[in-house]
Amino acid sequence: SFDELERQMIYKYFGEHREYAQVQEREYEHESKGGPGKGNKHGKKGLPPGIAMKLERGGTMPPGIAKKALPISLEKKLPPPPVGYERTVVGNDVVLVQVNTGRIADIITDAVLGN
Repeated sequence: SFDELERQMIYKYFGEHREYAQVQEREYEHESKGGPGKGNKHGKKGLPPGIAMKLERGGTMPPGIAKKALPISLEKKLPPPPVGYERTVVGNDVVLVQVNTGRIADIITDAVLGN
């Protein structure tokens, strides 16, 4: 799982790089206005509620879910993830996922919002 230092570094990075959250917002707005994907009919930022509920520690990544790599500058600052795991951005969350199984080891919710 993420240790406290990693959590702090991730929140700090996105807090200092608000432009990343703005890009996420623009992509979401594009999806909700008929662009690629379906967007969230409730007008909330982030993942649709049904998908968000499936993202939980110990669960597995839903098939076909849109995920992005962490920014390289952030990844370089963090210690390497455990062998066989990757950190990824899903919606506004940062997720630690076991590569072979898709099992979610840990989630930092709303990290991209810079809370």
